Amino acid sequence: MPNRIDVPIATLETNMLHFRLPEGVVRVAVVQASNLHNMDSRFLLQGKSDPYARVKVGSQEETTVTIDSNLNPIWANKDEYTPSQYIFDFPVHDVVNQQINVELWDKDNDADDFLGETKIFVSEVYNAYHRFKEIEEKTEEERTAEDSEEKGFIDKWFPLSGKEIRKGDVRLVINWLAFKSDNEEKLNNKHHKHINKYFLGVFINSVNSLPDYVRGRQVSVELQLRKPVYPFTTTVLQPLKH
Repeated sequence: MPNRIDVPIATLETNMLHFRLPEGVVRVAVVQASNLHNMDSRFLLQGKSDPYARVKVGSQEETTVTIDSNLNPIWANKDEYTPSQYIFDFPVHDVVNQQINVELWDKDNDADDFLGETKIFVSEVYNAYHRFKEIEEKTEEERTAEDSEEKGFIDKWFPLSGKEIRKGDVRLVINWLAFKSDNEEKLNNKHHKHINKYFLGVFINSVNSLPDYVRGRQVSVELQLRKPVYPFTTTVLQPLKH
């Protein structure tokens, strides 16, 4: 001792160890809510709550558009809102432990009021997707009555909960999107312009030649996605057909 055995590892393999791609993407659509608390009825106010939703998965957070004076808001209204205002995609690295957290809030000029929340494990929609894929491989004779009820995604009303929250529900449609390389088939299928079709993962390995005054300080990197100039290889998201 000390003895050492060097095992050379290819660059591609080390990148996969350090910069692991997500298991997939969970797509959350906040469709509508009902029977929300009217926070604006307090203190002699005559209006109604102005609800919006915050959706969190891991460290990523997205927010829907705010709907004014409505205790039964509908975000999935194609005449008023675009899908990007209520449909969000989240990369998932841990299918078992990660959760989808949806919070409803009342928009105010000062501090927003909490209207309740609901939590769903990512594994629920992941399992629904794979159960449906297994059913697709069965013959008509092998399929059961329970199989016909499987949709491959989640579409249901969830009750809102929280301190002093006694009512309110939110309807969510949640899909699991698997990755598929774009060189496996031509990507000529039509897709809504406001819905994501690709996943782009960018990993920062190191930063060199920084000025001396940042020595000992924490350094952060800001990434911006702009209109591409050169073609690049992408990974396409394959939503479940239903």
